[in-house]
Amino acid sequence: MINFFIKFFNISTIIFVFNILIFNILINFFPLHLALICTLSIIFILNFLFIIYAFDIKKNREYFLLGLIFLSLTFRILEYFLFQQILFYFESPTLGWVITISVTFFLKIIFYKFYFDLKIFKNKNTKKKILIFSPDIKNGGAEKNISILLDSLDTKKFEISLILWKNSLVQNKKIKKIVIKKSKIRNSFFIILFIIIKKNPDYIFSSLNHLNIFLGLIRIISGSKSKQIIRESNYLSYKLKDEYKNNQLKILIRKFLTFITYNYSDKIICPSREINHDLIKNFKIKKSILRFIPNLFDGKKISRQRDFKFMKKSLISIGRLELQKDYQFMLKAFKESLKFKDNTLLIIGNGSEKKNLTQLINKLSLQSKVKIIKFQNDIYNFLFNSKALLMTSKYEGMPNIVLESCHLGIKCLLTDFPGSSFFKKYNNVKISKKELSLYSKEIVKLDEKRVFSKSFNEDFLKKDSKKIFLDCFN
Repeated sequence: MINFFIKFFNISTIIFVFNILIFNILINFFPLHLALICTLSIIFILNFLFIIYAFDIKKNREYFLLGLIFLSLTFRILEYFLFQQILFYFESPTLGWVITISVTFFLKIIFYKFYFDLKIFKNKNTKKKILIFSPDIKNGGAEKNISILLDSLDTKKFEISLILWKNSLVQNKKIKKIVIKKSKIRNSFFIILFIIIKKNPDYIFSSLNHLNIFLGLIRIISGSKSKQIIRESNYLSYKLKDEYKNNQLKILIRKFLTFITYNYSDKIICPSREINHDLIKNFKIKKSILRFIPNLFDGKKISRQRDFKFMKKSLISIGRLELQKDYQFMLKAFKESLKFKDNTLLIIGNGSEKKNLTQLINKLSLQSKVKIIKFQNDIYNFLFNSKALLMTSKYEGMPNIVLESCHLGIKCLLTDFPGSSFFKKYNNVKISKKELSLYSKEIVKLDEKRVFSKSFNEDFLKKDSKKIFLDCFN
């Protein structure tokens, strides 16, 4: 009853607002009687469409629609005659109309509840519903984890809907894909609200901070009883400082929103203990809802995709071309290393910093030594055929590309960014202080010899992170 009430209350509230707006507009152009009839006709159609959209009725759908038409029409007639009576006591048509629809507000909920509870309309679907939200599932680390999650969830147990803002290919045909045609997530508030109301999922899952906050606010506003499971993919304190250029007001607002929405969620997955600690210390997140679960990892898939065609081996760096990755530092350190050892560097990625990086390459006269190419589907082919992986990020959660390099035996040279300490125990990973001279010296030392880490295999291949992750949905 409570879930139905919340869902129908939301629809009725929207209809209520439309009622007032439409009536007040029409009364300026038409006589009172005609404005009333037009308003009732428009609201009849809107009410009908909203309920069809919000409630997923599959059984005896024709009878359901006929009954819905009858109920909607009945309430419009009731409102017509009720308004005529109330108008005798109030001089203002607007006030009279507000009182009329307020009287019928809760009456409608009672009648519709009885109607929806009729057995002939009940569906016997025992699957748990999961809504998974992501801008896309193509390139980034968070997106890659969602892609693995989609492959791992049992469609016999779960009814899965994937909500995207950019169209992406989904291999599993049993997963329903919904593409929201909005350029920015914040512009899709009402669309997402209606999706959540209509689907009434058991679980809501997302993996990016701004999206986590956005969905958390919608969940609070809508009163949804869906369990919200979120994954924080970054060392958030550093991310906010970097994103807002130390603008304390913006940082404070984002921290407050994170505090409210994250503490209201049911579980928060942290891919590293540093992220876990950061959320507790700097965002006052309850320890009880935090779960340390390393990134989902599919070693078999990586091995299947290896196709060793490339002969010329170079140093490689793979990631988004953004300030967070600090490719400026990498290029300067690489330039310094060329004084002692000849090398080439291949950077693979897309992002807003490509133009600036190209200019810096020209400035440092590295055109023959450094190449930037867009993100590739055969990324593991490039990776396996490289000398070593470079990463100089300002901060990271748990970078997938380092995990994949460890699996392939590729040596990795990282700076000591927040999030890098996790990799200290792996003997193919070297962590350098972020100083040009020190990092360039470590570049010189790199060779092509493969090093396979036993501890990595124990952490990611023998421990089943996927099983621990999937347990969150049980």
